[in-house]
Amino acid sequence: FQTNAGVIVLAATNRADILDKALMRAGRFDRQIEVGLPDVKEREDIFNVHLRHIKLDGNIDRAFLAKQTPGFSGADIANVCNEAALIAARNNKKCVERDDFMAAIDRIVGGLEKRNKSMSLAERRATAIHEAGHATVMWKLKECDPVLKVTVIPRGNSLGATWSVPDEERVHVTDAVLQDKLAGLLGGRIAEEVNYGTLGAGALSDLERATKMTYAMVAFYGMSKKVGPISYYDAAGTRDTFTKPYSEQTAIEIDNEVRRILEESGKVQAVFQGIFSAFIAIIILIGLHFFVRSEFHQLFEIFRLDLLLFVMGIVLVSGVLICVTSTWLVVNKLVSLKKDELYY
Repeated sequence: FQTNAGVIVLAATNRADILDKALMRAGRFDRQIEVGLPDVKEREDIFNVHLRHIKLDGNIDRAFLAKQTPGFSGADIANVCNEAALIAARNNKKCVERDDFMAAIDRIVGGLEKRNKSMSLAERRATAIHEAGHATVMWKLKECDPVLKVTVIPRGNSLGATWSVPDEERVHVTDAVLQDKLAGLLGGRIAEEVNYGTLGAGALSDLERATKMTYAMVAFYGMSKKVGPISYYDAAGTRDTFTKPYSEQTAIEIDNEVRRILEESGKVQAVFQGIFSAFIAIIILIGLHFFVRSEFHQLFEIFRLDLLLFVMGIVLVSGVLICVTSTWLVVNKLVSLKKDELYY
């Protein structure tokens, strides 16, 4: 090209790590702009764009929809809007309501709903206990992401789900945060073990995510004191899949540390024992249908109030019993003294 041709070449890719290095040399593509996923404010603006031509209910809050879709791209948000319109049309509605958007988000995140899936009562109860375990541990541990929704309605390949909303304001992640998240992932499996004494295969996805997170803690983030502050992360992506940058002895140490961290994170039985009545209440609610974040927190607020009233009731009843017993003893003593005087 001539210098006065005025030609500008634009290119886009989702896998810049596998591009030929010849394309990345100076003079080829001089400026590289990384476009990440939109934050909550940007998602709200994207919703405003895609909702312009959809007839909406007057109570639709774009900010609320943006908060319910963390990690969604612009294409995902467009898909949510189209899916919500289709759901409203199937139900013969005159406009798209908030429930339609929530159903669309559930469809995209969890898959197609299977309300008529054949399941026995024992399997439904086991699923409810599993999801209640996740929800209880994630509510109890302060570093876990807030619980958004819990359900035992089968979707896709899962029999139930516990969805949480990540804190988008959190940038710095510590080992304490990751350990609490590990406990939240293992909460469902531990709940089954506490209630049934057996371990189900439904925790496969939880174990897979927990194992990957723990390996990252040990081998990438240097969060293991035994392995040390060493990172084996391959940022360039040039490492062969069949080779490792450490010795067999180091590999054994990494495996042992991963196993130790996972076993320590799995010791959350005390969480269920400490708030057992609330845990059972969650199982009952999940068994009936599902509940969302506001109802979930209201449940524990009610539990706190019930616990306070229960303690106050015990104190009051104990005081009344003490007063009645003391009065009875005093009256009995006086009657005995009176009888002795008459006899005398």
